[in-house]
Amino acid sequence: MKKNLKHLLALIGIFLTINIACAQQGPTNADGKEKQGPPKFEDLLLKMDANKDGMLAKAETKGPLLENFDKIDLDHNGFLTAAEMKAAPKPKSPPQNRN
Repeated sequence: MKKNLKHLLALIGIFLTINIACAQQGPTNADGKEKQGPPKFEDLLLKMDANKDGMLAKAETKGPLLENFDKIDLDHNGFLTAAEMKAAPKPKSPPQNRN
C-alpha cells in the first residue's frame, strides 16, 4: 500500500509540474508557437516615438498601426495616446481550425 501511495504522489507531482510549465508558457497557436498579442503601448513608444513626447504621430508609425491610424486616433489630433490605444478596436483573430 505504501508503494502505491508513493507512485500516486509521484504521478501527482509530475502532473502538477507539467501543468505549471504549460501555464507559464502561455497559450499557443495550432502550430505550437506561442500566441503573440498586440504590442503594449509602452513597447510601441520605445520603438517608434522618435521625439520621445509620449505619443505617436502618424509620421512615426508604420505597418498595421499606420494603416489603422485614423480609426485609433479618436480625437483626430494626429497623435495616438495610451488611452486611445487602450480603446482601439482589437484585431480579429483568424478562425481556428478544430480537427
